[in-house]
Amino acid sequence: EEISRSSCSMLSVLLLLRNRYEDFVNPQAPGTRMSPKTWRAWQSFVSWAGISLDGLHGVLVFLALRGLGKIKTLEPVCSGNSHTPEDIVLSLLTNFPKTVPSASLLLDMEVKLFVRFTLTCLKGFNLPQFLQGENCPYHIAVLQGAVEDYGEEFLRFFLVCQVGTLCGLAGTASIEGSKFMDEANSSNILDALGFLRKMASESPQSVYWGYIIVRGQRLGVDTESLDTIAFARLCCLCRCQLADVHSLFAAWHGVPKSSRQLLVDHFLADGITGSAFVFTFLPLFFANAKESSVIGIHRALLLLAEIVEFLSGAAVHQKVSNIDLSDLANTIKDITSGRQFMTLSAHLTVSRNDDRLQMLVSLPFKDSLRSGTLSDGTLQDVPGLVRRMERLVGVLEEQDDPPDEVWEREAPGKTAQSICQP
Repeated sequence: EEISRSSCSMLSVLLLLRNRYEDFVNPQAPGTRMSPKTWRAWQSFVSWAGISLDGLHGVLVFLALRGLGKIKTLEPVCSGNSHTPEDIVLSLLTNFPKTVPSASLLLDMEVKLFVRFTLTCLKGFNLPQFLQGENCPYHIAVLQGAVEDYGEEFLRFFLVCQVGTLCGLAGTASIEGSKFMDEANSSNILDALGFLRKMASESPQSVYWGYIIVRGQRLGVDTESLDTIAFARLCCLCRCQLADVHSLFAAWHGVPKSSRQLLVDHFLADGITGSAFVFTFLPLFFANAKESSVIGIHRALLLLAEIVEFLSGAAVHQKVSNIDLSDLANTIKDITSGRQFMTLSAHLTVSRNDDRLQMLVSLPFKDSLRSGTLSDGTLQDVPGLVRRMERLVGVLEEQDDPPDEVWEREAPGKTAQSICQP
């Protein structure tokens, strides 16, 4: 699969830079195909990037190598505790150069460095996470710092590498053109690139929230208040299309006031002026919850509020704490009743791995789910029952609230405009 994605990424970049529209959109369905107008916007990005032949060679080498980091059997090549895909490829380049001969053929020393800098920078900023609202303004600041160190030319190289990676996401379906980079995905990505190109003159908060606000506005969200900006970020995290917004709004507004305020504060935290939790795989968690016939987004939001409340009460000494939710996101696919899901929080633990935290579901609970031996009658969760009673009280207290009141409140001392300021 990674070979197909890498091949698709490399071919797509060549087609994009050579202005080969028909070949680029060839695998896209007629109803979702990128329009000529959007293609012209991509050509404007290509002109801004101004990639030289040596730079193009570097981009292609990066796209050829990045998939190696996904091979689990290569993890031992890393000497430290961190085994991210980027660490694996960097270790191969440094310690086992003969295993990556394409990199040794790069003649331009600056381009060689840019390939390494891109891999290093990806550990701090990831464009797909930005597109989904999965990271926060702190990560824009990380990229901004790299651009200050390595120059504007590096930003151009880095973004072309990221665009190439995105082009290949559907490479397993077709490598002859980019199936992924259709009209809808192009629109969101071009919006993000437009804000990232401004980072030399804008604050990280302005870049990040500017993009989130534009995404919200495209979905019809009124982003005049902090609550609605938080909701716009939730739309990104849930990979919302226009048709999904109404049901998501209903799920969001159905969360009790105290829990919803916890989530608003969480979604608005920037990791610069205050601490922030960054939940990797949160979009996957929401996607699996939405797909489940017994969970849904409303219950997923209630569980997320519990997790945020728990972590907020723990001793955290970092500006940004990364919490991996992949285990939780995968486990909920096996849940077959609402009762099982509501007791899930009693079976969660937090494990530290290097500088990252993992939210893990206990093995006995997972084993019982997968074996089908976990019945509703065997579930015991007194703390969870207490929390659900508290939520019920909260709902009863709020039942006289006007339906749209949530959109009109502002946090004390903050406005929607101020959130974009450093």
